[in-house]
Amino acid sequence: MAEFRPRLIELYHDAFHALQSFHTQRTLLSETNGDSDVHETDWDEAHGGCDGHTEDHDIEEAFQHIYLAMLFMACLWFVGKLFMRIGLPSLVGEIVCGIVLGPHALNMVPYSDAMVVIGEIGLVLLVLEAGIDVSIGHLKVVGTRGLAVAIFGSVVPLGIGTGLAYLYGNAFQSSIAIGACLAPTSMGIALNVLRNGKVLNTPTGQLIIAAAVLDDVIALMLLSELEAISEPTVKKIVLPLIVSPCFILFFGFLAIKCTPWLIQKIMMKTAKHRHENVILLMLFAATFVLIPVCFYAGSSHLLGAFLAGLMFCTDHTIHAAWNNQIKRIMQWMLRIFFACTIGFAVPIQDFWSRPVIIGGMLYFVAIIGKIATGIFAKPLTMTEFFTIAFSMSAWGEFAFILATASYSAGSMDKDSYSSVLMAVLLSVVISPLCLRATLSIASSVKEKYLNKARDADDNQWHPVYFCIHTKGTGRWGHQDKLLHCIFELNLEIIDFRAYNEAEYNYSHHLPIVQDVFYVLDK
Repeated sequence: MAEFRPRLIELYHDAFHALQSFHTQRTLLSETNGDSDVHETDWDEAHGGCDGHTEDHDIEEAFQHIYLAMLFMACLWFVGKLFMRIGLPSLVGEIVCGIVLGPHALNMVPYSDAMVVIGEIGLVLLVLEAGIDVSIGHLKVVGTRGLAVAIFGSVVPLGIGTGLAYLYGNAFQSSIAIGACLAPTSMGIALNVLRNGKVLNTPTGQLIIAAAVLDDVIALMLLSELEAISEPTVKKIVLPLIVSPCFILFFGFLAIKCTPWLIQKIMMKTAKHRHENVILLMLFAATFVLIPVCFYAGSSHLLGAFLAGLMFCTDHTIHAAWNNQIKRIMQWMLRIFFACTIGFAVPIQDFWSRPVIIGGMLYFVAIIGKIATGIFAKPLTMTEFFTIAFSMSAWGEFAFILATASYSAGSMDKDSYSSVLMAVLLSVVISPLCLRATLSIASSVKEKYLNKARDADDNQWHPVYFCIHTKGTGRWGHQDKLLHCIFELNLEIIDFRAYNEAEYNYSHHLPIVQDVFYVLDK
């Protein structure tokens, strides 16, 4: 035991020197476009040259790399959980962790290029999951209002952001790229707050989910356009505008008409305990086909991942298989994406410069376009307005994706990239806090209604409350039609819950929907 302690101390001593060595000698992503041999030469010179390498030294170097990589992964997990504990999205903590430990600060993460690649794979899985999670029946029940919120909530901030960027002195091409980064909505952030507030299955909650799904589709189309304007030609700009909508409509049709029939035929010939593996095999086969198809057709490769998921969105088996086998892997890869792909690219030394701060505050003004989506609330009360407004106003995953793609393609410079990231991070911090406060106020108002009903004196006149329970086939705009009937009867909605879970739906183009109204007869 006495011999073991000095060796353990020596290992930690070596690891400490490795941190110093990484900080002073390695360049990591700061010279990503340079010759990889230069990195190897720098590393060899820092450790005595190639001729001095021994097998023991290689083992020690490998240990240092593994130890630092493990330490980095542990920091990602811990910091993400810490930020969630204080009420902020975990992705903010992961980006901060990547900035602090990355090449522009402490510079202590090994295998940085490999980490970035792993993060990009996590991004593909995220978009694939977005396609799987599309509920065609849900979109149909929400109807035109969901489409209107998505289009309005994308086009208006894009226009405001583009105008502000152009007035700030950016070129028109760069202004469009900046405006596009301010168009997407983070479904994940809104989803978590709505779920915790127990309003996910309300009409407003379902409207937000439907709009956010359609918002992701618009973001993928914008991504295709941003990749095209880096070297603009008429063909490159027009082709994605034609290809992307056609692909989405075609594969959406397959998801309803063809894929369920094909899956059923294959599953009938497959043992039940192999269903999850077979459906995942089919999903990834479609992914590996559609990603290059979309890329070489002039659209984004991420659209191919989304379409592959969309093809299987009507199958219930895929959701269980994804959650059981892929979900946790994707979550770790996304931690790496936010920390490495985004965090490593943030020039922290310039992040607090005057032009970056002014630009960040200026671009944040585009959030007005997101907040304005609250006008689509039904009923148009303050609570419903701000619930939609703050749910749609958090720029998140796709905003970072568009910003990173634009910066990599040269569509925006370093200062603009930093300003956009600052604006996005501000929205990711502020919007969930405002949404949580709105839901808390709404909950207290409902509690007052209940207390008023309980405390009513039997000898006095008091309002009458009803519970209305409906069940039927969901048609286009189903929820709006029900709300219209309630308003015509001059009833005040205290609460409204809609249920269209998978177990009720045996047909995806005619979903079975259950609605429960709690109303006050005024």
